[in-house]
Amino acid sequence: MTTTVHPDVMDSALALLSANTQTIAALSALPNVYTDAAPGARLAGSSMSSGDFTVEDSPGGRRLSIATKATTVDTTGTAAAIALLDDTNQRILFSAPIPSVQVTGGDVVHFLSWSISLAATA
Repeated sequence: MTTTVHPDVMDSALALLSANTQTIAALSALPNVYTDAAPGARLAGSSMSSGDFTVEDSPGGRRLSIATKATTVDTTGTAAAIALLDDTNQRILFSAPIPSVQVTGGDVVHFLSWSISLAATA
């Protein structure tokens, strides 16, 4: 039996990310609660706006493409996760592990363009 999801449903989920993400953050570990990714806990963070996101078709579903961002590292450490954050409502909207990379305070870190995909069938 196949499960299907209408593209409008997927677009609504991706639009929530686009409309509410205020910060992309580099973190030393996956966050469990917002304070794990809040200023002071994050290694680096860059402001985001809805213009940094594009909802589009992807093979078998929908995709949210996220623009490249660059920012100065606040705290020296090993970045092992990224998160999209709604700072106003103190919500982690999305987080994911990344290959570990050492970052040094004062250096510039680049969040390269990437995407989140949702499949229309399962």
